[in-house]
Amino acid sequence: MPALWLYLLLPALLPPGPRALDPQSVARAIVSRAIAEEGGMEALSLRIGTLSRCKGKIVFLDNASFTGETYSQNGRQVRQVLDIQFPTVRRVLLIYNGRDGWVSFNDAVEPLDPSTLSLVQTENYVDRISNLVPLLQDKQFHLAPIADATVDNRLAVGVKVTAAGHPDVSLYFDKSAGVLVKRVYRAAEHGSGQMRTFSSIYSDYRELGPADSEEQTLRAAGIASDTSSLLRFLRGRSLPDAELDRIRGLIRQLGATSFRRRQQAVTDLVALGPPAVPFLKQAVKDPDLEIARRARASLRRIRSAARDPAIPIAVVRLVGVRKPARAAETLLAYVPFAPDADVAREVRYVLKQLAAQHGADERAIRKALDDRDPLRRAAAAEALGKVKTTPGSHRLFVSGLKIPRKIRTFRDNEPSMVYETTAVEYFDNFDEKLFGRP
Repeated sequence: MPALWLYLLLPALLPPGPRALDPQSVARAIVSRAIAEEGGMEALSLRIGTLSRCKGKIVFLDNASFTGETYSQNGRQVRQVLDIQFPTVRRVLLIYNGRDGWVSFNDAVEPLDPSTLSLVQTENYVDRISNLVPLLQDKQFHLAPIADATVDNRLAVGVKVTAAGHPDVSLYFDKSAGVLVKRVYRAAEHGSGQMRTFSSIYSDYRELGPADSEEQTLRAAGIASDTSSLLRFLRGRSLPDAELDRIRGLIRQLGATSFRRRQQAVTDLVALGPPAVPFLKQAVKDPDLEIARRARASLRRIRSAARDPAIPIAVVRLVGVRKPARAAETLLAYVPFAPDADVAREVRYVLKQLAAQHGADERAIRKALDDRDPLRRAAAAEALGKVKTTPGSHRLFVSGLKIPRKIRTFRDNEPSMVYETTAVEYFDNFDEKLFGRP
């Protein structure tokens, strides 16, 4: 899991750590056990793209509260955002694309200076090996046991990781549970250039439910996440084909010569709520300025929560995970009403998964190849592999992974940050633009 490392603000970073006993083979055995305890080699190797969210306090900023979000890809690219209450909310963004980096304080962007970039590269390296899997796959790493230590009053075994051109890293693993509980390394501090010892302690390991993040999103919105409620949510935002024609007619009516008819079209579209959103978004781009203006006004009047794409995305993903009866039929009906391109892409991806299961869902998708609606026909063709798949990131639902919920970071044994992980999501990839200059 990626560590928080906004070095300009936080001279301390996140890590994990292992522990060893004898030669390289013993050290590898310790790491192998940790990988098994944290979910296994296959599951851990799937973590190509990781999105993690956290909240906590920055000790050296008078315990200022913060929330954070980190995107990490292939252990080499990072995008990290912290919203810090100090004394008002200040947003700090750090991006590293594997070569270059940028930092932004409240939207003022600057490239990372050489010393900060070096620190970011070091932390990125330490963060990568703390994921453990590379230690057994990459021959550049040499592992050796080091003396036992006590971490949070529990005995931990240690492993030192060395590699040419990189600082040594000590990883400590709980002797009983086997999981990573601490990591330690030394690096030059930003600004002063002095060598400092950076360490992190991990605790409260819990198994991560494959769709915990999606269920959490729905709970926060007050939406039930049982399967029946998920299907009801989608069906409540889908309309019969006759209503599709009516919505398109109302969009045209926004530009009617009669003021009363234009006003009535706005009223009717707002009353339709979420199902009207994708059509209104298209109408905003209409060359008829009156249609575009009234479409914008209608969108503003529809509740912002109804337009939050995180909610339908969570619903669609959970349907894809659970695969209830008539899932494909429900998703196909919803296709024209997906509120934006991201939601539509999730629907198409789940339909492709359902098509691969064969059975009733595949038959429903094949039937949609002849649907009167072009969006449904296109979604069915993509699901059945008849056209190229829409590019984009796709959520991976990995079972059995354990992550440390609580993390403490230190600089020269002085507390730096205390935080907890609130959500973790895994993806097959992230768009490279995410790691470009902000």
